[in-house]
Amino acid sequence: MQTIILVPFAPWVLLGIGIFLIALEIVLTSFIVIWFGLGFIVTAFLAYFVNFTEGLWQLSYVASIAIVMMISFRTKMMIKLLDSKDKINEDFLGGSGIGIIVEDKVKFKSIYWDIEQIEDFELVGGEKVFVVSTHNKIAKIKKDK
Repeated sequence: MQTIILVPFAPWVLLGIGIFLIALEIVLTSFIVIWFGLGFIVTAFLAYFVNFTEGLWQLSYVASIAIVMMISFRTKMMIKLLDSKDKINEDFLGGSGIGIIVEDKVKFKSIYWDIEQIEDFELVGGEKVFVVSTHNKIAKIKKDK
């Protein structure tokens, strides 16, 4: 029976595979492939100092490094990336501010809303009013002081 030995990979090949896998993570967004890419890169730098006799040892180093890093850092990094402080305001249309009366509607945040007056006053076209809140196509307004 003949033993097949996997020829060791050149460090630049391991580095190229690692960079490819990290770039592939951008498309897949699984946050798993990146750890194998980093495992290939670490093994590539390690291959400059350690003389691997078989490529199988290199691949086992890649897998070991990737699994250890994935277990250690995946959850922490996902929480850090997904819990960003720069969150998009999901309630863009809500809130309050200054609107303008246009043909018995109020223009607020580039949308024409039906009017519900909190205070009783005459609606004059072009007049600025304070929009207290918006909900279900209706803006609650009062006179801007």
